[in-house]
Amino acid sequence: MKLLEFLNLKDSIELLTKVKFSDFKITLDIYNLSKKANEMLDLYRQEHSKIVEEYVQKDDNGNVMIDDKRQFMFKNDEDRQKFINSVTELNNTEITDINKIDISIEKIQGNNNSLTADVMLKLDPIITWC
Repeated sequence: MKLLEFLNLKDSIELLTKVKFSDFKITLDIYNLSKKANEMLDLYRQEHSKIVEEYVQKDDNGNVMIDDKRQFMFKNDEDRQKFINSVTELNNTEITDINKIDISIEKIQGNNNSLTADVMLKLDPIITWC
């Protein structure tokens, strides 16, 4: 799974942490998945900041420059392309240590309004619903 794909699941993973399960192993697996998502988001932000720092144009005070369309400004097209390539490479980084979790619908307890069909569909890459 690509890093950006995983990070796009973070909100749905957080919704899943609010669901009660009768099987503690499922709860623990979701906890670990949520922890991993938070760690990956922190790492992503750090790496993205390094890329911005390296390629985006700065003013005299060292602040990143943004144009009237709220887009980063670059000194030249070469820096713009290097920025795009670096961010694309970061987004497409393969993460291989995400294990798919099996969740039996019977193990879900109580009224779980947050667990909608939309959330379940989004989580399909990392959850097997059974």
